[in-house]
Amino acid sequence: MSTRVKILKTEMVTYDVRHYRVEKPKKFRFAPGQATELSIDKPDWHDEKRPFTFTALDEPTLEFTIKSYLDRPGVTNALLGGEAGDHLLMGDGWGTIQYQGPGTFIAGGAGVTPFIAILRDLQAKDTLRAIG
Repeated sequence: MSTRVKILKTEMVTYDVRHYRVEKPKKFRFAPGQATELSIDKPDWHDEKRPFTFTALDEPTLEFTIKSYLDRPGVTNALLGGEAGDHLLMGDGWGTIQYQGPGTFIAGGAGVTPFIAILRDLQAKDTLRAIG
């Protein structure tokens, strides 16, 4: 089941990566590392759902950090045109990526996004440690 949420703020990180701050539905919960399916709330895009990872902690609003593939006419490219006031359709939180104790994370490309929220959570708990 999808819930309609409003984009509150967007911010460019690089030429093809953007932060999206989105309203959080009441009673919505997720764990650091989890994702959801998003689609754009426009007639041609309702059924084009794609998985995106939450990059903020469990706060009053939700955050996604999304790379757009400019050479492909798809959802991420269409999202790049999204602005505050536009709406998305969002599913429930899901996923099995989670912190399982001290170790080293190895990730690249779009695979880094689950670790953004996990690292923010560890920092908030003051459990990050330097290597070396």
